[in-house]
Amino acid sequence: MALMTRSALYHRIDSMRRKYGIRGVFDPYAFLEAQKIPLALHKFTDGHLHGVLVRTGRRYGIILDTRLTAAEQRFTLTHEIVHFELHRGEPGAAAFHNSGDEYQADEGAAELLMPYRDFLPRAAAMRRKFLSDQTAALTLMAAHYRLDCEQVRRRLKSLAYELSLYRKGVPVSEIKPLSLRCQAERRLAIDSFTRPKRPVSLSGIDVFCDDGRSSAE
Repeated sequence: MALMTRSALYHRIDSMRRKYGIRGVFDPYAFLEAQKIPLALHKFTDGHLHGVLVRTGRRYGIILDTRLTAAEQRFTLTHEIVHFELHRGEPGAAAFHNSGDEYQADEGAAELLMPYRDFLPRAAAMRRKFLSDQTAALTLMAAHYRLDCEQVRRRLKSLAYELSLYRKGVPVSEIKPLSLRCQAERRLAIDSFTRPKRPVSLSGIDVFCDDGRSSAE
């Protein structure tokens, strides 16, 4: 599949939601059951391989590495489901994917599991907690999306530009997601969500304080 913008990819994910009647937090296991796609577990010898979409004739199936955590299985399974929806029928789609396909599957999985229209307001509402205890804030968001903290952290980084727009008052319905590459090409300035701390010396002791703290934050 040709490369597409993040907005175009998210439009495809929205179409997928409508097509399959997906509501709320995506459940990849329920999706497999509804579409009658078999799931098998296998201990892969390749440490970089977490899951694979396979095809036998016209039927598809998914195999996941047994060593994955529940959260990792959930994300990897969704990644393979995006491959199933976007890339099946392409030459070699059942076994190998190019870097563009892998980006689309990763980003599509993140959007299915943590939709930006829900993620941005939720993260912004928790900014005080992120500033005071980032681990606790990540844990709360990971529990909501049934993922792990690293997956939420990556989503925060990926949506940093969109989150900065939302915090400046742009309605989420008017935000057009941009890929990190587009952001770099446009040299966009992005406010840090979890701001770095600045040292303040008190009696010879360096105390790290949050920059720009205010009641509006």
